[in-house]
Amino acid sequence: MGGIKILNGKYKGAEIVLKAQEELVIGRDVHFCQFVIESSWISRIHVKIQYDDKENCYKITDQSKHGTYDADNRRLPNGETVLFERNSILNIGQDGIQILLM
Repeated sequence: MGGIKILNGKYKGAEIVLKAQEELVIGRDVHFCQFVIESSWISRIHVKIQYDDKENCYKITDQSKHGTYDADNRRLPNGETVLFERNSILNIGQDGIQILLM
C-alpha cells in the first residue's frame, strides 16, 4: 500500500492511504476528485496519483493549467505520466501544497 501526506497549508498533516493500483484525483471538482482543494490556482482536475505496488512507485499525471512540480521545482509535463519513488515530494501549483508520496 502507498499513500500521500500533505506537508503544508490548510490540510497539513492529512494522510490518504492508496491501495495497489488505486487512483487518487486531486482538484476542485467535487464530482471527479477524491481530495478536493478549493483554491483559484487549483484546476478542476489538477493531478492524478496512482500507487503501483508491483514497481513500488507512484504514477503521477498532471492535468492542470497551473502545474504540478517536483521537489526541484520542475514542472511535470501536462497529460503525461511520470514515475516517482516513495518519499518524493510534489508541489501542487508552483508555490502551493506540498505532498509527500509515502
